[in-house]
Amino acid sequence: INAEYMGTLSECLFFFRFTTKMACGGVGAIKPADEGINKIATDLQGAIGAKVGKTFTQFAVVSYAEQIVAGKVYFVKVAVDGDSYIHVRIYEPLPHTGEAPSVDGVVEGKSKDDVIEFFEPQG
Repeated sequence: INAEYMGTLSECLFFFRFTTKMACGGVGAIKPADEGINKIATDLQGAIGAKVGKTFTQFAVVSYAEQIVAGKVYFVKVAVDGDSYIHVRIYEPLPHTGEAPSVDGVVEGKSKDDVIEFFEPQG
């Protein structure tokens, strides 16, 4: 490896270190719902309802944050029946495993203004 390459690599690492909003293992910034997270959460709607013993007639993903682990953990805010909101923890394994995303936990009693935060998986 030559000195010019090392200088460029150091500059890239410095830029990445001080401009990136999410580190591996940390929960990233909250983002508005997009097509990808809508599909994941909607596909798991039945499993999410089963976790809390409910069937939702309204189910709309509002926003989410990601945590990079051995795969991804999504913390998702969902508007459900009436003015109710839930926060859902979804684990998405690495693609090579061939495993589908799964529901790791649901927190009920949230409001539109509650910030999405990290929470531990629930059995």
